[in-house]
Amino acid sequence: MFMTVREFDDSNGGSIWPVLDARGEVSLEAGEHVLWRFSADILCLRAVSSGDWDIDWKMPKRAEIVVTDRRVTFVCNKYDVGRKTFLTGVSVTADIVRMATAKARRHGTAAAGQIRYGWLNRVWGGRHKNEITLTAIDADHVFRRISLRSPKGPAAPSDVRTALVPDIAQAAANWRIDNLREFPVDDETVVDRFRRIAEDPRNAIHGQNDANGTAYYLGCSAAVGESSAFEESN
Repeated sequence: MFMTVREFDDSNGGSIWPVLDARGEVSLEAGEHVLWRFSADILCLRAVSSGDWDIDWKMPKRAEIVVTDRRVTFVCNKYDVGRKTFLTGVSVTADIVRMATAKARRHGTAAAGQIRYGWLNRVWGGRHKNEITLTAIDADHVFRRISLRSPKGPAAPSDVRTALVPDIAQAAANWRIDNLREFPVDDETVVDRFRRIAEDPRNAIHGQNDANGTAYYLGCSAAVGESSAFEESN
C-alpha cells in the first residue's frame, strides 16, 4: 500500500519504509541528494481486474514530499484528525474530544511511505492541473498509483509536467544504471533504454499521450522487496 504508520527514530525497515528522525522528518541515506521538497494532497489507487483504478487510501491532510536521486518519500503527520484517518477510511463527526484523542494517538508517529526508483514503472504529469502520479508494483505484485496533487511550498514546481516529472524519470534511469549489480537486467536493450532516458528524459515518453497529461515509462520495475526480477506494465 506504500504507506504505513512509522514511529520517530525507528531505524528498522528503511529498505521498504522511510526512516523518520526525532522531528518526524525523513532521514536521508548516506550519499542521498534532494531534488525537490514540497507539500501535496496525496491518495493511493489500486489496479483492479476490470482494468479500472479504485481508491485505496487518501490522506486527510497534506503530506510533505521529498524527491531525491533514489526515491520519492511522503510523510503526513496529521494522518488521523479525529474525523478521518487513512487507516480506516472512516469519516465521523469531528469534535474537540475526538480531535484531542487523535492528537494523542499520533504522538511520536507519522504516516510515511516511499517509492524507490527500482519499483517505479511510470510517472505521469497533468497538463491542466498540477498533479503527478507514480505507478509502482507492491509486494503483492499489484500495481498501485500514488497521486500527488496541488504541490505547494518554496521548492514546489510551478508545472509538474515540464519540471518535476522529467526530473523523476531521469533520476530513476540514472539510479538503475548505477545499481545494475543490485537490480540486474539481462537484456542489454533495456539497459540501453535506461541510458537514453538518463541522457534525455523525453526518451521515456512512449506512444500517444492522453489529452490530460504526459506519461514517462520506465518499465521493467521490481516489486517491493525484490531485487532480482523485473516486471513489465500491462
